[in-house]
Amino acid sequence: MYNKYACIFGLTGSVGGEAERAYIKKTYQAVPYEVPQFLHTCDNTEKEEAINRGVAILKRSSEMVDEVVKAAKSSYTKCPVLIITRGSEGDELNTVYQRLIKDIANNAEERMPEQPWPASRGDVHAVQLLQERNAQGELMIDECNAIVEHATKRCYTERREPYFRITVTDMFGGRGHDFDCMDEGANAAGGMLVIATSIPDAREWTQWKGRTARQDRPGQFLVLLSEEEEPFSTEPGLAPLLRGMSADAAINELLRRKDASITQTLAAFEGQQARGAWQNEMCEKYYAEKPRGHDAAWPSEDHRRTDIKLRDMLRVPYATGQKLRDAASE
Repeated sequence: MYNKYACIFGLTGSVGGEAERAYIKKTYQAVPYEVPQFLHTCDNTEKEEAINRGVAILKRSSEMVDEVVKAAKSSYTKCPVLIITRGSEGDELNTVYQRLIKDIANNAEERMPEQPWPASRGDVHAVQLLQERNAQGELMIDECNAIVEHATKRCYTERREPYFRITVTDMFGGRGHDFDCMDEGANAAGGMLVIATSIPDAREWTQWKGRTARQDRPGQFLVLLSEEEEPFSTEPGLAPLLRGMSADAAINELLRRKDASITQTLAAFEGQQARGAWQNEMCEKYYAEKPRGHDAAWPSEDHRRTDIKLRDMLRVPYATGQKLRDAASE
């Protein structure tokens, strides 16, 4: 289909890593152009990048959860906190959420109220879950906007002590949601803090970091990982290697490894796509030579033998277009 157009123009917020870029360029002959962010085009104005607050690799997943709670507890009185977990994998989303409820929301020594307070769109919790579906499998899309809006708003205790909500999510909450932190006090403290418990591929990672430091505001992120999870669980020497690197270098190495696995996946997909293109070309030429109406019986009475041959050929995964053409000419 792509070959029928002289030019196709597309826009995306994040193309991905080197593997995706190379694939798009090779497969579609795409010419990429990176449009600078608006603030980068303004005189005397600079776009602040999100600050890397560190990367920690813990021995056990339980220790990682402890560190997540510790980081959230030390930050929620100063800035909004968004925690991006691995979701249902290892029940991590629920585990982190319940620990935050226990250690912060239900802790009399903390500022958060134990009970939610009513609002026009339902109860508002100090520790809130942002997910596509709830535990009952019901879509939460209608509630998402309210949750995101509440996530960056300053709250006060009865004694007028300030704090911000903690939002726990999975990959669903790591992209496409506008956490617009306008609070001057929070931005003075570094802006919204994003805590990630895994490193995804480059495309997703760009999205995750993009939840903070939006527009002309500051932002910060912290990465807390567990040796009991991938990729460390199958590569025993990886954690010590990354601990010897800077935080940025450790993240880049994990992204590079993700990129390598994506390269293998795309290589397999490239073969499938090429076969599809060859088959499509063959079908177009075949039906141009043997036209019939869209509602005509198949196989047709006039071309029964070749119709069946075409069907059988479409079932064969030919390695090259030339082999397909040779088979068609027989």
